[in-house]
Amino acid sequence: MTEALRTGVDVVGAAVVVVLTAMIHRESLRLPPRVERPFLRFFSGFLLLFALSRFLGHAVVPVAETWWEGARGMLPFTGALNTVVFAALAAAALFDRQTGQAQEVLVTEKDRLREELEASQADLRTHRDRLSEALATTRSILEGVVKRRDYSRRFPNPAAVPCWELLSCEAAECPAYGVEQERCWRLRGTGREFGSCRGISCTECPVRARATGDEIADLAEMVNDLLYLLEHHAQEEKLYLSALSHDIRGPLGSVKGFLDLLEAGDPPLSPSQAEMVSLARFSLQRVMHLAENLTIEGRAQAGELKPSVRPVVVEDLIRRMGREFEARARLRGSPVRMPDTPRDPTVVEADPVLIARALANLVDNALKHTPRGTPVTIRVERGRAAVRIGVEDLGPGVPEAKRRDIFLPYRGLSRRKGSGLGLFVVDAVCRVHGGRAWVEPGPEGRGSRFWMEIPAGRTSSQ
Repeated sequence: MTEALRTGVDVVGAAVVVVLTAMIHRESLRLPPRVERPFLRFFSGFLLLFALSRFLGHAVVPVAETWWEGARGMLPFTGALNTVVFAALAAAALFDRQTGQAQEVLVTEKDRLREELEASQADLRTHRDRLSEALATTRSILEGVVKRRDYSRRFPNPAAVPCWELLSCEAAECPAYGVEQERCWRLRGTGREFGSCRGISCTECPVRARATGDEIADLAEMVNDLLYLLEHHAQEEKLYLSALSHDIRGPLGSVKGFLDLLEAGDPPLSPSQAEMVSLARFSLQRVMHLAENLTIEGRAQAGELKPSVRPVVVEDLIRRMGREFEARARLRGSPVRMPDTPRDPTVVEADPVLIARALANLVDNALKHTPRGTPVTIRVERGRAAVRIGVEDLGPGVPEAKRRDIFLPYRGLSRRKGSGLGLFVVDAVCRVHGGRAWVEPGPEGRGSRFWMEIPAGRTSSQ
């Protein structure tokens, strides 16, 4: 009775274990694949094998003994199977531990690599942003150089410190002292040596080493060096041209005086002599205009063009232009005329010398481009806030794409017909008076009409 009860309990227990382990294994198979930790499915499979082995040893073998005496010989095999299963379970547990440790190392290494990659990407984004900013700054600087001949702008470089902060240069010895945009090596490039910096080559200069800490900063400082040399050369050129124009105005004035004496001499000049004097006066006038334009251009570029304002009668100025260009207009058959003369004089508060120079440049430009035998017309329009003076010609006109550029220095449509300074001087004179200059198509779309706009002063009717 006791043996039967034990056998029954073993059979039932073995069957229950098989059922339970089968259920566990089934649930483990339903889990999503886990490449990192497959131990759970392996464990449940080995556990099911152990339950089946136990069921064979405790249930199937005793039952089989009733009709086959050799069934008991299967028991050692079921015990060996249990041993193998337990060994496999132990190996699986050990393997799982080792793979878990390896996985932790891999996860740690992956996290480290991810952090390094993110840091590298952040550095690349920073360099990309710096490079984009440097390219935008370079484009802006070069546009200023090309369009306005402005070399004064520099790359901002916070890493560049003044030379006297790193080197023992006294303020009196270092010409860069107080000049934030310039560096020692740029000033040295102009032949100016100073203080204890004299013995240091530019390639070994600690100031330059700090200013050019990376490729972008090095490129920026190289561009800054180039801009400085261009600006230095341009300033020397402007000073030379300004001094030259100033020096030749005196002798030209003397020649003009001699021509005046010849025309007023006694006995009077013959018609052929008068014509020769007129041609000489015309040539002299062109040279004097060029000298005056060079002087005004240099002052305007240096920001030193300051008008001496007083009342100017516009109609008197136009009549003066007619007399000044009379000989040239007669030679071309292109009269300078003002068809609509206002009853009351038009007065503006302006510098008479600068306004006369600007208007003369517009008339000179019109005579250069209008066909022979066609007139040059000067118009005056009054407004409440400003007075406009327009000069019309019947020449080829100005393409719309170039209507702004022709007011830049040395940008005339045809360099063969002038220095390219006249319209720049017109624009500069208008700006210093608070006005503006522009060009538009002439009457009925023919030729060009250049306008000078000057803030209104007063008229005699006011």
